[in-house]
Amino acid sequence: MHSRTVGNIIAEAAYTAIRAGVELSYTTTRRIFPPSVLVLT
Repeated sequence: MHSRTVGNIIAEAAYTAIRAGVELSYTTTRRIFPPSVLVLT
């Protein structure tokens, strides 16, 4: 049960880090490229 709890904590941390990375990269992309450029691509 202890290892399962640790696994859940690791999975939660990984999921949070991935979501934060995706949101950060998305925000950075929108800052560099205007939405109109993204639509044309």
